[in-house]
Amino acid sequence: MSDKSRIALIFGIPAVLLVGGLYYFFKIHQPKQEQGKAADEVLAWEARLDGVHRCLFGDKPASSRSAEALAVRELAPDVWDRVSCTKLIGKLSRGIAEDTGIMKVEHAWMSVDRAASRVANAFASHVDPTGEAPARRGKGSPLPQALDELDAARAALREAAGMDPPPSSAPAALPTAELIAVNLGSDRVASLTAWLIPSSSGAIAFGSIKGKGEVQLTLVPGAAPKVAKLPGGALRAVPDGSWGAAGLRQEVAIGSIDETGAFAQMTSLPVEMGARVVVAVGSFTGGLVAYGASNKLVIARSQGAAFVADKPIEVGRLAFAIDPGGRGLVAWTPMGEDGDDDGAIKGFIAKDGAPPKIVELGSGSAVQACLTPTQGWVGGEDQFISFDDTGVVPRVLPEHELLGCSTDGALLHRYGSTHYAVCAAQCRTADLTALRPTNIAAIAGGKVYAVRTRDRVIGVWTEGKAPKFYATEKSLTPTLAYGSAKGIELLGETEDGVTIVRLPL
Repeated sequence: MSDKSRIALIFGIPAVLLVGGLYYFFKIHQPKQEQGKAADEVLAWEARLDGVHRCLFGDKPASSRSAEALAVRELAPDVWDRVSCTKLIGKLSRGIAEDTGIMKVEHAWMSVDRAASRVANAFASHVDPTGEAPARRGKGSPLPQALDELDAARAALREAAGMDPPPSSAPAALPTAELIAVNLGSDRVASLTAWLIPSSSGAIAFGSIKGKGEVQLTLVPGAAPKVAKLPGGALRAVPDGSWGAAGLRQEVAIGSIDETGAFAQMTSLPVEMGARVVVAVGSFTGGLVAYGASNKLVIARSQGAAFVADKPIEVGRLAFAIDPGGRGLVAWTPMGEDGDDDGAIKGFIAKDGAPPKIVELGSGSAVQACLTPTQGWVGGEDQFISFDDTGVVPRVLPEHELLGCSTDGALLHRYGSTHYAVCAAQCRTADLTALRPTNIAAIAGGKVYAVRTRDRVIGVWTEGKAPKFYATEKSLTPTLAYGSAKGIELLGETEDGVTIVRLPL
């Protein structure tokens, strides 16, 4: 090796080491330090974000989706503290911090700040100081989407800082409950106009199709809803819906009804000041129609000939029930001499054109009624009465309402509570916990199931079990629930129209 080569080697090695050291310092060591500082800042911010999530969703979110987790939390009686959440959300922005020197991290922080601002504005819009009425927030709360956008900004920030994706301890999204549209052919039933509380075979309700008139809904658990057009003011009979009756201004029309909702063969019974048909059962040639006209109850029957009206009965308050299986119940409080109810109830159960047996039901008020497979239930205020043709059993249940009947018995609910009573030969109580008061409830499989909805989530509470939650494509406002041995069904409305939801046990 020459002297020049030896000198070059002596001075070249330090030069290479110097360049390598500079490269390591500026290209590897310093960026790692900067990324480490950036990651530390992200972790400190995520601690604040976790506080917001706990405030909004609870310690154990019910779903990985913000909208679902938020709705489930709001269904619970111990809803989040709005004041505390407001303070925590106010600290979601990055705040004053040193520039990391990493351009993509700084850009990611700007996205986080924008998303945090949207969360704050959305939360202010979401909170309803007068209660939980979703309608007051418009078509939907902006908060879930704002939270999802913040989660996306968080993931991008972690990636820019060289960190792993955000860990998640939340469970999977909620199972989906199918929304079954209630249609007549291709026409959607737009809204519900009236309904009866369920009886053992299901429920009867009424709705309207925009621009095409009124329809009757026959709802039997597990079966497709039957939808049939109606003449004005009419009721189709059960179980044979090919005929029915309508209360008009000067007559009650009774006859066969075609698919267009028009009467064909018809009997006309005169009235003076209009009438309302409350029950139609049996067949056109062997059926019974009951209607109220002024302060009178009229029973009209057909036994192989035209319908003929029996002698009118003076009545005060009137209650009635229809079981889709083919029975009707009518109960009333007779009119006293002073023109008021005299406090004594009478009633009957009918399934065809035979003369009904009118049963003395004792004292009380005829407000609500439904039918189990073997008995009728009538009541209101503090007393509820079960009866058949052979006997009457009164029960005192203060401050209760009758929600409906099933094959298991009658279901009652104490106003403004989560206390229910299931009555057959005897009554038993069911107190559900972790639930806000609701009168959307039914008996299925011998147990009480209570339902509440929030945005696009349905919550179902039952005896001795943890509540179950289901997601829906659209927000449902339930009207009533009815059950069977397999599950419960909800009748309600979405923004598109009348809808049924089937939920398994």
